[in-house]
Amino acid sequence: MPDIMKQWECEFRKAAKADNLALFRNHLLKLGLPDEPESLLHGTIQIVQACCTYAKLDSHSPAGFLALQKYNPAEVEDARYAFTFDLCGKAFARVLLSAAKTEII
Repeated sequence: MPDIMKQWECEFRKAAKADNLALFRNHLLKLGLPDEPESLLHGTIQIVQACCTYAKLDSHSPAGFLALQKYNPAEVEDARYAFTFDLCGKAFARVLLSAAKTEII
């Protein structure tokens, strides 16, 4: 995994741990999903890494996309939309996008 993705993952996990996953727990509960914030953490990291990998395959930099992917959306001025995915009942994932984005990457 490239350094920029490792750094993002470390910062994301650190923020989630500092909050004891309360933000993710509340997010899931508001959506009527199971109280499994660890699953949301794990799934989010996997989906973000996959998006970045595909971006690199298409010769795009994942830096702008990664900058949007903060644990706390309030820390990202441009984060307008939060897409939450149920990954076949195995995990959940959340991706943040700005209103200016017409593509994920």
